[in-house]
Amino acid sequence: MGEKNTGGVLRAAFVNLAFGVLFAFVVALGFELFASRIAAIYLDINNPDNAVAISQATFFLKLAGVYQIFYSIQYICIGALFGLQDTCVPMLINILSF
Repeated sequence: MGEKNTGGVLRAAFVNLAFGVLFAFVVALGFELFASRIAAIYLDINNPDNAVAISQATFFLKLAGVYQIFYSIQYICIGALFGLQDTCVPMLINILSF
């Protein structure tokens, strides 16, 4: 906004949002595809006592992948508002979202 170029600010915000969502989608896809392998890093998959823990860990990793996308959108938008020197709206977003 230093140049008072509102169009440029909007374009930059949408480009940042697009790249951020794309990256978050790739991470979410990795969580979806490799959830059981990630869980296997921390739990012995050959031990039958861990079967329930592995299934729950796999479910929550997939859920975290989906959450990652929306979390990224929220914080990219908050960062854009901070860049515009607007701190009231990000404060309200954080209060209402948690």
